[in-house]
Amino acid sequence: MYAHLHQPSVNFTVPLERLQVKYPGVYPDGLIRTVQRRMKIWRSTQANALVFGPFADAARQTEIVEVVQ
Repeated sequence: MYAHLHQPSVNFTVPLERLQVKYPGVYPDGLIRTVQRRMKIWRSTQANALVFGPFADAARQTEIVEVVQ
């Protein structure tokens, strides 16, 4: 169902366009930047999980601590 989201070349407007078709008048074009930000976070989380597997959360916490220090 969400296979198209895993492809880096997919334009971020695709999910918004699909929502606009499914729910007309609910999702305005002005939400594109929000969709872009959410997709960036989602893809980053998915990539992190692929690289670190079950240790993904621990790896993210280590990154946060290193940046703060």
